[in-house]
Amino acid sequence: MRICILAYRFPPTIGGLQTYAYYTARILAEEGHEVSVVTETVEGTDAEWPPGLPCPFAIHRLPSLKPFVHGRGSLFACLGELRATLTALRPHVIHAHDPLSLLAANLAWTDVGTPLFFTFHWVFDAHEAGYARRDYGAGRLNRSETLGLERSLMRFIFSRCRYERLIAVGPPFLRWAESFGAPPDRVVYLPNGVDCTVFHPRSPDPMARAAWGLEAEDLVVLCPVRIVPRKGITDVTRALAALDDPRIKLLIVGSIRPREAAYAQEVRDLIVQLGLGERIRLVEGVSLDRMPALYGLSDLVVLPSYMEGLSIALLEA
Repeated sequence: MRICILAYRFPPTIGGLQTYAYYTARILAEEGHEVSVVTETVEGTDAEWPPGLPCPFAIHRLPSLKPFVHGRGSLFACLGELRATLTALRPHVIHAHDPLSLLAANLAWTDVGTPLFFTFHWVFDAHEAGYARRDYGAGRLNRSETLGLERSLMRFIFSRCRYERLIAVGPPFLRWAESFGAPPDRVVYLPNGVDCTVFHPRSPDPMARAAWGLEAEDLVVLCPVRIVPRKGITDVTRALAALDDPRIKLLIVGSIRPREAAYAQEVRDLIVQLGLGERIRLVEGVSLDRMPALYGLSDLVVLPSYMEGLSIALLEA
């Protein structure tokens, strides 16, 4: 069967959606299906596929997908690229991993004989705390107007777009799906999971710690998050400052997108301001295949997010 995974984020960048989409594609390919992933373009070091990460599927990166999803690009440019790609792939099934990719698939691929599935990952309550994703014309709309437009768009997508099943990966997503008007008979609760052959308890490796500049007697706290405000990174930084023990070390590991560069710099400045440069490391560009070793060398994993759906990072830990 030819299966198209449509996800605006995908490895080498890391995050919950990327992890879910990657393992979905990998498992389906290993079961003998012809899997193609349609996703965003990546640049710089993020463009290098990790050598330790199996890739038994094809990846098609569309330059117009990420700008469209973030509200900074043309819908028509995205539809043109997506339609051409899907025409070449001729998928038997399309599996979208975010609402706007689902919308684009509905508009670009009008063959109603192709089943569409939709896994719902996006966290919405964080928007109400002031972290809206889309701009809708920066400088022209205030936060409440932006959120109102986004919620109206989500209601349209969930209630009017074509999809066979909506897969909710955690309890909050069931609530949001209902609030956005998803037909109850098409909603399936299938919680996030992890590969227990990869993520399992292991003894701390002194050599692995040394590679990260850590001592055997250090108490290592791992914070595996995307570097965005809703993940509460400044809070955990201040919490470490209150623990006056130089043996407690914090590894903040995650991806930094260009739009979050200013926040990442805010975190770095706070680390310097609090005199924690020897106790905190903010590391980006760690690929998915390196995460099991990081969990293994850590004594504690923290996730100080203001809101999560069903965190894959916590399940991995």
